[in-house]
Amino acid sequence: MWRHKTTNQAMNCIHTILLLLLSLYSVKAVSQNKISSYRYWFDNQYGNAVKTNITPAQQYTLSTQVNTTNLLNGLHLFNINFTDDSARVSPTLSSFFYKTAAVAGGNNITAYQYWYDNDIANAVTQPVTALPAYSLISGLNTVNLLPGLHVLQVRFKDNHGGWSSAIAHFFYKSLPAAGGNAIIAFQYWFDENHAAAVQQTIAPGTTYTLSTPVNAATLLDGLHTLHVRFLDNHQQWSSTNSQFFYKQPAGSNNTITRFQYWFDQDFAGAVQQSIAPSVAYNLSQQLTAVALHDGLHAISVRFSDEKGKWSSTNTQFFYKEQPDTVTQNTITAYRYWFDEGDSSLNLVDIVPFINTFTMNQQIAADGMDSGQHILHFQFKDVKGNWSMVTSDSTLVTVKTIYTFNGNGNWSNAANWANKIKPPLTLSGTYNIFIDPVAGGRCILDVTQHITSGAVITVRSGKSFVVPGNLIITH
Repeated sequence: MWRHKTTNQAMNCIHTILLLLLSLYSVKAVSQNKISSYRYWFDNQYGNAVKTNITPAQQYTLSTQVNTTNLLNGLHLFNINFTDDSARVSPTLSSFFYKTAAVAGGNNITAYQYWYDNDIANAVTQPVTALPAYSLISGLNTVNLLPGLHVLQVRFKDNHGGWSSAIAHFFYKSLPAAGGNAIIAFQYWFDENHAAAVQQTIAPGTTYTLSTPVNAATLLDGLHTLHVRFLDNHQQWSSTNSQFFYKQPAGSNNTITRFQYWFDQDFAGAVQQSIAPSVAYNLSQQLTAVALHDGLHAISVRFSDEKGKWSSTNTQFFYKEQPDTVTQNTITAYRYWFDEGDSSLNLVDIVPFINTFTMNQQIAADGMDSGQHILHFQFKDVKGNWSMVTSDSTLVTVKTIYTFNGNGNWSNAANWANKIKPPLTLSGTYNIFIDPVAGGRCILDVTQHITSGAVITVRSGKSFVVPGNLIITH
């Protein structure tokens, strides 16, 4: 998924990424030394560096706006380093950014364009509804690509005809696998110690959510990197996913004692609230945004333990609307999907429309293999706007079920629950239920094989037409 923002917002995003990197660096303070100041400058203008003293701290998160008024429009380099209370200076961190001319009336994204490798001549351009922010979640066609390593490049266009810089991402197209692909194992290691990698076999599945404690007992306290990759049934490894984490000294019964939040870059206006000490805390309360202007904002939240140590900051975008429109707004529908199946959305209308909706019903997991899955939700209001995606993990323990609940051809995925139809050859502990809508029928327009262990059931009073071939062998 790519989430892209218009020029000014994109700069804030780049700025935030840079600050996260700075924060990761700062936790690696030497012994009991404390960070006492930072210095930044643009391009090669070290003589114009701006130095800022801070309250000495072993960890420091820099979250501030930096003035670029005196810079010409165009590509620039932002440089920054930190100094501790022993006058030792950190290595310099540098990041490119592009300053654009101020645009009257603001910017909106109106299209995106993508191409593979260096083949920009065959780039595909897709118009979108003009918005200040756009999340690209779509299946892209790779039929004409040869198997092997490729680069996907994506860029975005605004309402003034300007294109963003291209975002490039490597991916590997594998040969079509006979019988399909399944994940059968994962492997993880810490830092650069691949020789000590731990490999764990799992039940084969097309998707796998890794949610298990990982033993870090032999690691020293401090900053580390966890690397994870996955193996399929054709002995091909995925690319490696890496994540920083900080191992703290062993302590007894540590608890969360307070949280702190702020909007946008206004850390000086942060609100702090104490809570009853607890090992886990679910923040679920209304936060006042009265002082904010209408429009797109970010809320940042962090938590502190009983030792005074702060967690990393969690940041989430939200949109504040005019009060008179919010009070009249109602939820009209929701949609959901599993794992990466956003092309198989399930839409459910809510009747009557309601201002507050509590989701309390069973979600069919038809077509899902046993194991961990991710369930995603979005809600739609009366103005046609969709909420941000809410995701949670769920464990499917029963055997896979496929349910025909539409009307018409078997081959049409839209006629199946979760828009997942059974494979043409089905074996093992699987069930197919034929349960078309009232007055509808299921028409078998393909050759379907049902082999040992699989069962097909036609619900009472339902219509199942077999002009094709249904081959059942046990």
